[in-house]
Amino acid sequence: MVTLIQSLKTVISNRNVMAVTITQSLIMLATFLWRPFWGLYILELGGTKSAIGLLTTIQSLTTLLVQLPGGIISDRLGRKRVILVASVLGFIPPIIYRYSTHWTTLIIGTIVAALATLAMPAMNAIIADSLPKENRATGFGAYSMAWYLSIVISIPLGGYILDKLGVVTGTQWGLLISVILTLPVILIRWKSVSYTHLRAHETSLHLVCR
Repeated sequence: MVTLIQSLKTVISNRNVMAVTITQSLIMLATFLWRPFWGLYILELGGTKSAIGLLTTIQSLTTLLVQLPGGIISDRLGRKRVILVASVLGFIPPIIYRYSTHWTTLIIGTIVAALATLAMPAMNAIIADSLPKENRATGFGAYSMAWYLSIVISIPLGGYILDKLGVVTGTQWGLLISVILTLPVILIRWKSVSYTHLRAHETSLHLVCR
């Protein structure tokens, strides 16, 4: 029990891990106000069930294709740079979705949203880089638990909003919240993610390899 508490303290006191965890939790909180009801929104904008499948396939395929390049770019240019670029990209899709009047317009936002996932390898790497070996699994566990908790809270709230306001208006409100919460996400990642610990970690690894 003492070891568990010490591990949690190590994770919670780590600036990089907390910045990534808090910001990803905010993104999940906003996204899952509307994402589970995405199909209904597409139908309301004149789409069909085939259109729902097409948009989902486009986003899944684009997400798949950017993961390896995202990892390579992160290793070459730095984790923080890629995370900030992806965070800015994440600002665009909710705006496109919010002001779309036909389902075909959503395709553009879907592609940009998938491109924004290129930071996923970088965020995982930051957690691994920022924690000592004996606390990495705990760090990933705390990170996953935090944003899953956001999802658990967000989905029923989103359903309630849609029941009260209707599919289109309710989804648009959820999208507006996504846009608003992207601003503190970018700010926190810009101000709080630090290279200092990462450089120290890389130096120690280099010395061990030598």
